Amino acid sequence: MPDDATPEPALDPAIVAELRHAERACGNPEFIAQLIALFRANAPIRLARIREAVVARDGSTLGHTAHTLKSNCAMLGATKLAQMCARLEAFGDSGSLEGAAGLLGDADAELTLVLAALEELLALDQ
Repeated sequence: MPDDATPEPALDPAIVAELRHAERACGNPEFIAQLIALFRANAPIRLARIREAVVARDGSTLGHTAHTLKSNCAMLGATKLAQMCARLEAFGDSGSLEGAAGLLGDADAELTLVLAALEELLALDQ
């Protein structure tokens, strides 16, 4: 019987493979490291802005910031976090923030996993 409780990886291996291919194709051996550095610097700030927007019940800021973070996550293969951001974006766009705070806690936890996975990726590429 298959184990349905097996967690999905924080980073989509297919997207990571595409990033590695792009790094080779562009001839910049620091391409992935640069993307990761930008993400590490900006993602926690964006998540903090999302939290502030939820507390302030500012749907516009919530939607805009969640959209930006969603795109950043998707580019690096953090698909689960990108999906969470899409749901947060929908809360903001609808103006109904019921449930956003609970989802934000899940997004915090997932961001921690994503950052750890990105560190492992950097270590593998050294």
